Amino acid sequence: MPNGFLKEGNHRAASAVFQGLLQGISNEYETIQDDEGEVGAVAVACCEGLGSCLRHEANAGRRQAILRSLFDYYRRDVDMGGIGLGDEVPGLIVEQATREEKRLVIVWVGEALDETTDLGKDSYARRIFGAFLLDLEGEELGDEAFLKICRETGRKSDLVEKLLELGRADEARVEVESSPDHERVLFADVFLKHGQTELAEVIVRGTLGKGTQDAKALQWLKRRAVVSKDKAATLELSQRLFQIHKSLENYKELRTSASKAQWPELRAQALAGLDPKHDSHTMVRIALDEGEIDQALELVKAARPGFFGPLKLEVAGAAESKRPDAALQIYKEQAERLIDQQGRGNYQSACTLLERVRAVHRKRKDEAGWKTYRDELLTRYRRLSAFQEEITRAKL
Repeated sequence: MPNGFLKEGNHRAASAVFQGLLQGISNEYETIQDDEGEVGAVAVACCEGLGSCLRHEANAGRRQAILRSLFDYYRRDVDMGGIGLGDEVPGLIVEQATREEKRLVIVWVGEALDETTDLGKDSYARRIFGAFLLDLEGEELGDEAFLKICRETGRKSDLVEKLLELGRADEARVEVESSPDHERVLFADVFLKHGQTELAEVIVRGTLGKGTQDAKALQWLKRRAVVSKDKAATLELSQRLFQIHKSLENYKELRTSASKAQWPELRAQALAGLDPKHDSHTMVRIALDEGEIDQALELVKAARPGFFGPLKLEVAGAAESKRPDAALQIYKEQAERLIDQQGRGNYQSACTLLERVRAVHRKRKDEAGWKTYRDELLTRYRRLSAFQEEITRAKL
């Protein structure tokens, strides 16, 4: 109906319907089950419809009513934690409102902020309203007023960016150093953008030694070392990253950072630092990456059944050519474990593995060996009719 009014050019009637729908959705949304997002889509359409009405409405009173309806709905969305139903409202208002109307909306935003003081300046609501306020003020806002709004509404990213634009890098650094460590590493890139390379590195190094953020800080410093072509620093940081997180990726980064002459000793040190109790998956992955199939097989063989999961199958795949017997053993063990667990999905997964068993036997020109094993399985699991069906469907 409201879209029909819009087509007829009856923006006053369309506006009244859109406002009524928005108010109803705003009041009742938390009690509505909207898993498919149908109500949310209606709300978005209402906001867009009111934006269209605002473009065509000349009456000051009716324009204010539209703006109030949009703002109230947006505020309700923010109060609910920002579920995304009013995301387009600030843009509509900034685009459509006159300068005088923006001053009125600024008052409304200020009132909303006054009611969020108990949430703390870094709360979601204050940060969101702060961004809206900055957009409403636009280019007319002076530098100090901009900074004041940022400080009062927790807009630290905008605050640091502005301070750096103004050449006040030391003030920006103070603001960043009061931030959590994970944010400080992110801010370092902003300093780089403004040519503050030394300060950026000081900020990142200040987060080291505090545990959880060390990896991110070291990764950032390593990227800088690579950019500056500092090979010694790149190697040192690669070593530290591998010590913190012993993964195949970090192992390969360490290998890339080392020279051919350095690598044998560094490789030995890296491998010696791996604990079979805690780093067994990484040990297997490294062995596969380096083509050490026998070592990978020994590692998975020593583990309890099911410990390596899909990684064990990777080992089997790598072993098919050089160690087909070992590959067959893994495939068969894994397939039989799935069959024992029962269930059609497990049977289907088992058949996928049995296809590999057949393929390995055929590569060895051992069709008889495959048929003997297959017939033994069919006999052993003759009471599992679903398994019998799946193995037939797979044409095994």
